[in-house]
Amino acid sequence: MNRVLKSSFICGLILAGILLSETSSASEQISQSVVSPCFECYQVSKEVGSYRPSSFQKGNTRELQISGFLTQAWSLLEPSCNNDTSFNQTLLEILIQAEPIENWSFFTALEWQRQADINFFDPNDPTFRRFTLRVPMLIGWVNWSWKDSFQVTLGRFVTPHGIINIEQFPPVLLENNQPQFLRPFSGDTIFPNYLNGVHFHGTQYLGDKKDSVLLWHAYLANHTNSLPSKYYAGARLSYTFYNSSMTIGGNYAYGMRHFWGEPTRLGNMSVTPIESLTSNHFHMAGADLLIDTRCLLWKTEFFYTWENGYQNRLGFYTQPAWKVSERWIIFYRYDWLVPGQRLTSSLEHVIGVNYLPDPMIRTRFLYFYKEFCDTHDVAHVFQTSITVSF
Repeated sequence: MNRVLKSSFICGLILAGILLSETSSASEQISQSVVSPCFECYQVSKEVGSYRPSSFQKGNTRELQISGFLTQAWSLLEPSCNNDTSFNQTLLEILIQAEPIENWSFFTALEWQRQADINFFDPNDPTFRRFTLRVPMLIGWVNWSWKDSFQVTLGRFVTPHGIINIEQFPPVLLENNQPQFLRPFSGDTIFPNYLNGVHFHGTQYLGDKKDSVLLWHAYLANHTNSLPSKYYAGARLSYTFYNSSMTIGGNYAYGMRHFWGEPTRLGNMSVTPIESLTSNHFHMAGADLLIDTRCLLWKTEFFYTWENGYQNRLGFYTQPAWKVSERWIIFYRYDWLVPGQRLTSSLEHVIGVNYLPDPMIRTRFLYFYKEFCDTHDVAHVFQTSITVSF
């Protein structure tokens, strides 16, 4: 209860600051600056996980778009025996989208990442692991569109749940580690970040002026860390109210987690490993709320899982952000994770500042206060990063 009161008090202070801050004409562009460095090209509502900031070639019925971004992060760990610091992450992604024929499109995200994971195995002495090189095909799909209200995607796609997992690309993120329930990246703490299979989705515009938007998603797929013969099935429905800045979403999933017999180490900035420590079926339900006004962008997500025969899991965060000026954005996140699997629960308070000297450049200055609830140990991470899009 004290944690809830504390988070409510902090959020109240933030909201009061928003109401007292000046609402200059520059703050009318918060969606462009907070949601995307190139708002008119970011089509998350139409094609989940597709980030398209530049066009390479266009024709009457053909289109090829090549874009990408590079992110460099520097981190300081405390408490640490040596007050460790490191340029611990370099990430390069190349994004290619093609529309070879009418109603058909292709998208892939190719990633090269050199990273020294932040390891919380000993909360009293967090460390950096040795650098590893990761070269995955992050996303790769082909999409057939009958019309906006009915489309079919085949391949490897972003799991269509919540808000931040759908956004997911660093150029649009205030904090590029993402909330705890989405860590470790490509894991399955609450639900997988990515799936391989078939994804049905559509957009329906409602109302006399077509200002209300209904988005639906349904999928049947496999997760690479579970048994190949076991399927994940899920659905999402979201609704943006007419003449409103509010969007609500509901989520459901069912699947099979699998423990391969040898525990993997904890993921980057995470209290959970990338692979599940249990083998069981699960049900997941979740809700999310997005408030997007001229000067305020507030995201909240809650997910709960029922694990057959094991500890249930819970993930929750609330993240208000406001634009101080045309180039400066500040935010706070209260982030609580109950990961099950006999692992410690974790509470994070994150305070961050974003500076955008150009719409295609995002710099971040972040502080993480991380409490390990079972032992009451506390760790601090200071991190700065820059993402440059092209």
